[in-house]
Amino acid sequence: MEENSPRQEQYAKQLVAAFLEKKKSVGALWLQASIPLTKAANKAAERCLDMGANPTDYVEALFWRYRDTGFHPNHLNAQDAASVYRAYVERKRDIVELSLPDTYRMQKEYLRTAITNTNRKLEHILLDDALDFAPWFRVCITKEKIPAVVEKYGKRARRLIEQHTEIVNLLRREHLDVSRLGMTI
Repeated sequence: MEENSPRQEQYAKQLVAAFLEKKKSVGALWLQASIPLTKAANKAAERCLDMGANPTDYVEALFWRYRDTGFHPNHLNAQDAASVYRAYVERKRDIVELSLPDTYRMQKEYLRTAITNTNRKLEHILLDDALDFAPWFRVCITKEKIPAVVEKYGKRARRLIEQHTEIVNLLRREHLDVSRLGMTI
């Protein structure tokens, strides 16, 4: 049996962590890696390296693909995994290419629709990973700070804002509270 490279082992660990995080986000009781998950991640790590895929994005893509039927370790090596990942990356690129004000308006309308069409509390909607909101939107859109939302999405929101400083300008123009991101901006 061939030994994994250090890079492949690192990718496998990232795949396991991302998988567990996704399962946790939907309330599943996956608290640690299982043998089937570890084996699937080792095999998927090789695929990620071959494709040049980011392990976290790879898991995210497959999570969205299998969210309705249940996301399981074997999905990391599904026959269509590579094409699902490529489609996800393309979609993500298209979203990034939207203007920031357009993205903000779309997300506001999406949130308005979710509130109108469901009987769910705003906090539950913003904490739902199945809904495609940007982390900075989730954290800053409300009048009052929602600690659970900040805890869950604050770090990702800060990372995005560090990469795309124009987000802060948009949030300020919209009179949203950027201080809850915990950054000196």
